Formats: sequence, C-alpha cells, structure tokens
Amino acid sequence: MSAPKIMLPPLSRDQSLYSLIASIALQEAALAHILNADGEKLQMAVKLIDPKSGVRDNRYGIADLLNVNDSVNSLISVVRKHEDLLREKLHIAVSILDSLPPEPEPEILCDVSFMVVTGDTHHGLAGARFGAMLEIEGETGGRTFAATSNYEGIVTLHLPGGTYTLRQSRSVEGYKRDPYEYILVVNEEDCSYTINGIPGEEFPPFVNEVSHDPPEHDVPPPELPDRFQPSEYCLTIYALSNNTEQPVPGASFQLLQDGVIKDKVTADPTGALRFGILTVGTYTLRQTSPLAGWQNVPDMTVVVSEEGGWLPYDPPVYLPEGLITIDGYPSMEIFMSRTAS
Repeated sequence: MSAPKIMLPPLSRDQSLYSLIASIALQEAALAHILNADGEKLQMAVKLIDPKSGVRDNRYGIADLLNVNDSVNSLISVVRKHEDLLREKLHIAVSILDSLPPEPEPEILCDVSFMVVTGDTHHGLAGARFGAMLEIEGETGGRTFAATSNYEGIVTLHLPGGTYTLRQSRSVEGYKRDPYEYILVVNEEDCSYTINGIPGEEFPPFVNEVSHDPPEHDVPPPELPDRFQPSEYCLTIYALSNNTEQPVPGASFQLLQDGVIKDKVTADPTGALRFGILTVGTYTLRQTSPLAGWQNVPDMTVVVSEEGGWLPYDPPVYLPEGLITIDGYPSMEIFMSRTAS
C-alpha cells in the first residue's frame, strides 16, 4: 500500500512560518475549550453534592467529587505538557523567522500583447504558441516565458523588464508558424515595450500562412474545440522511466474534469504528452490503457491556478498566474515503473 498523499497549496517561506504560528494559536484555543469544559464539569460535580444548590442528587457524595477532581487534575497535567511543547514550537518558529533575511518582493511584471492572424483571411488565430527568452548574464539559456493566443488571436505575455528574443514556437493545424526571431524590449518603469524597435501598440500582427490549399476568400478558419477558446495555459508532461529517467513513448493518458474527458494523448518518442490549452481548474490525469512491460500509474491531480503561487525552489520563485501543479508539485514529469519479470 502506498503512503497517503497530502495535497497542500504552494506556500512561500514566510507563509509557511505564519501558518506554523497560526497552528499554535489554534491548538491553544482548543486547549482553552477543553479546560473550560472540564471546569464546568467540576462545577456541576460540586452542585450535585451541595444541599443548597437546588440540584442536589443523593446518589453522589464526596468520593464522586474527589474522582472528578482527580480526572480534572489528570487533564491539567496533560495540558501542561502540551503547553510546554507549544512554547518550544513557538520559540523555534519565531527564531527561524527572526534569523531569515527578508523575503524578496515579487518582481514587477508587465503585460505585453500582440496579435497573430491567418495569412488568408487575416482573422485572429487561436492556439498559436509564442515564447520570449530573457538573456541573463552568467546563466545558460536565460529565462523563458510563453503564452498562447486566445480565441481573438491575442497573445499576452507577463514579463519583467529586459531585452528578449521573441519567436513563435508553434502554430495550429493547417497553418505555418512565423519563422522569424524578433527583439522585444520591455521598460520596467512604465511597462512600455517595443518589438524590433517599433512601439508595441503600432507593431503589425504576426501572420501565419496556410500550409494547404487556402479556403474561400474572407471565410474565417474553422473554430477550434472549446478547450482552445477561453484560456492561455498549455500543458506538456513527460512520461519517464522511474529507473533510468529515459522517455517512455506510447504511454496513453487522458485529462478529465468533473468526470468529463477533456483531452487524450499518447507520449511521443521523447515521452512528451502534449495536452491542449486548459482552462483554470482541477483535472484528473489518468492512464487510459496498460503499456506492455510497464506498471499503470495511479490517478494524479492537475491544478491550473489563476492566482499563481510560489514554486518551492531555493530561493522561492513566484509565478504570477498559470501555475500548473501535479499532485501539488510544479514538476511536469511522471515516472513509470517496469513490471516484474
């Protein structure tokens, strides 16, 4: 039997410590209620043997009162031990909080928006994926941000200030992606930006030419499935061997929401499971059929958060929105085990 999994939202360092202190306060409140209840029990025991109380019960005597008193004393002894533990717990939490440097403020992010259209009808194209890479001195590869066009063809990236390489990473079926790279400069002070030196609001739409016989003139492209309409979040998960971390191609999985299948895919030769664009919400990731030589993977919970959250790195990294977790963790890898030979 596998160990139970505790699902917790991603918390920052300070949020975790504040939650620890809050748990101490809740325990103190619970102990206070317990002591109050035993105090009322002792008061009632006194009334039951007091002839002047009006609730005198001849079935009870001083021996019963002494028994109740012993019970209350035992409880107080237990509470005292809990208080000692809570005092130590609070001392440790406050010591940690005082010894840590201030948590860095979330970086300022600017909204960078542009449009992608079809080359035949110039209607907005939904589902086109763009990436922007920020070069960081001393780091290989820099930081990469990505977003997908919505149903109007609008792409919105949330970026800190800096100079980026902007390019389209993929288009949708029937269309070719824009093949060029662009220089995107974001000014953190006022969130203005330029693309290849042109102010963002003046930059023309990106064009995706058709990759097959074009439709009739002025006919909009076919509507994509509903899952492509309302959101900007894509999901790629990698199925890997638990032993060697090599790809496991051919593994089939599906995403369900409220029992409804939203997408079903099979891992490609790199192990990638490329699901479509998701709306904010909670999903179940489920293996659809056994794969020869491999054990089935238990159901996992995928959460797409609109509010964002802290990634548990050192130091923590804040993702402002579109945070995706699997069973509470931001890693987009699932590990499969071989069946016993």
